[in-house]
Amino acid sequence: MLPAFAANPAAQLTGGGLPMDFGRVGRDGARLLGDGKTWRGLLGGVLGGLLVGGLQVAVAASADNPSAVPTFDPGGGKASAASLFVVFALALGALLGDAVKSYAKRRLGKGRGAKFQLADQYDFVLGAWVLTAAVFPAWFRENFSVEAMVVVVAVTFFLHRGVSVLGHRMGLKAEPW
Repeated sequence: MLPAFAANPAAQLTGGGLPMDFGRVGRDGARLLGDGKTWRGLLGGVLGGLLVGGLQVAVAASADNPSAVPTFDPGGGKASAASLFVVFALALGALLGDAVKSYAKRRLGKGRGAKFQLADQYDFVLGAWVLTAAVFPAWFRENFSVEAMVVVVAVTFFLHRGVSVLGHRMGLKAEPW
C-alpha cells in the first residue's frame, strides 16, 4: 500500500495549475472536481507513488529471501519491470479514488475542504484497491486477504489523521482532516 499512501501527499506537494475538470461545472452548477484536483498534482502523485514503489521493487529484487518482501510482480515471481505496472495502478487508483470522492462531494453540495466523514480517510484506499483488482485480479487476491485489508483500514485511520494534521501545520492543507 505504500505507493498508494505516498501518492496523495506527493500530489499535494506538486499540485497546482490546470484543474483536471478544466473548470467545467455539472448540471447542478457546481464544479465537477474543483481547483484542488490538478493535472500537475495527478502526475506528481503518480510519480511519488512510483518512486516509493520503485524503491520497494528494488529492495525486493535484491533480497536474499524474496518471500520475505512483497515483489509487486503480477506473475508471482521475483520483482521485475512488470512490478512497476502494479505500483502504477496502486498510485493512480489512489488519486482517482480521491477524485471520485471530490466529484461526489460537489454533487452533495460540499465545498473544497469540507468534511466528508469516512470518505476523506478511505477514498484513496478504495480507489487503489478497485483499480488494482480490476487490472491485476490474481495479484490483488494474492496480496490482499481479508486480514490484510483489515490491517490497511486500521493503519489508514491513524496514518491519514497524522499526515493530515502535519500537512495542516505545514500550511499545505487548509483543514486538519
